[in-house]
Amino acid sequence: MHTMFHLRLLQIILICSSGVGSFFAQPLSGILPKNESNLSNFNVSFQWNGAPNVLNYRVQFASNNTFSSNYSQSPLTNLTSWSSFVPTQGTYYWRVKGYTANDSTCSPTYTFTYF
Repeated sequence: MHTMFHLRLLQIILICSSGVGSFFAQPLSGILPKNESNLSNFNVSFQWNGAPNVLNYRVQFASNNTFSSNYSQSPLTNLTSWSSFVPTQGTYYWRVKGYTANDSTCSPTYTFTYF
């Protein structure tokens, strides 16, 4: 009896630790453009993973990692994709900002180069 219980408990632990059947949501993160990618098209498609409790998102991109030079942002959206033209060739930094009812959170910062 105890052996069957321990085996079942071990199965549950393995399932939960592998993420199968888990209810843990993925944190806000970028999907496209892939980090450090090289793009030849000035129309850039951004995609990201949604985050729990986030109501709206905004993509932010700029030509420096402090988001203070050639800064641009999307309108607020409840979608997880957005497209925009980049103004000139060069390296850009981008992130997604998610807004909950009372707070906001940012994804990590990613880069891409338009040539």
